[in-house]
Amino acid sequence: MFWNHTHWAPPNAVINFERAFKKMFGQGESDEAIVAPKLADFAEQAAVLDLHLAGREWVAQGHVTLADIQLGCTLMYAEAARIPVADFPNVAAWFARVQALPAWQATEPRV
Repeated sequence: MFWNHTHWAPPNAVINFERAFKKMFGQGESDEAIVAPKLADFAEQAAVLDLHLAGREWVAQGHVTLADIQLGCTLMYAEAARIPVADFPNVAAWFARVQALPAWQATEPRV
């Protein structure tokens, strides 16, 4: 969960804000000059997570844990923010499992 806080969430937060929320909050269009280095950061961290998830269904313990939920929450707006999750097949498959969880289904925000 510390990895999420220090490595995974920071680039995702900026990309989410710039591409999914900035205009909604009346702060103009996304600034792709801000997004570009964060996409590079995302790719670097996604490669780490993708490698970790190779041969695993869940991040830790062999079953869904709070770590999966926390990491998944940073991607809940990935589609709207055009975060390239699909470029990392293990991450994409894992995130699809997270999204299929009944608790996720019941609470997923609609964008």
